[in-house]
Amino acid sequence: MNYTETEASRMLKQCNDLLYKTTHKFFKAKSANVRNSLQQSLSFINKAIEEYALKREEEIAEERAQPVTLPSGQVTTKGRFIDTQRMYELDDEETANYIMMTWYERC
Repeated sequence: MNYTETEASRMLKQCNDLLYKTTHKFFKAKSANVRNSLQQSLSFINKAIEEYALKREEEIAEERAQPVTLPSGQVTTKGRFIDTQRMYELDDEETANYIMMTWYERC
C-alpha cells in the first residue's frame, strides 16, 4: 500500500527536477547576469517547493489517519499499515494477515 499521488506530490516532483536542472545550469554559467537570473529562479523554485512540501505533509497526515479494514475485520490506520509493511518488508496481503497487526491494535 502506498500513499495516494496527488497534484501536490506531482508538483513537488516537478519542482525538484526543475531545481536540479537550474542548479546545474547555475554552476555552469560563466556570466554574472546569467547567474543572477538563475539565482532568482532558484529562489522562486525553493519557495514553491516549501509550499508544496507543506501541503503534501498535510495530505499525508490526513491519509495516515484513514481507516483500513483487515481480512479479520479488524480496523487499523493506513499509517500503521504502511509503517508495518515497510518495517518488515511485506506486500499488501502479507501485511493484512500479519499477526502483529492484531497485536498492535490491542496495545
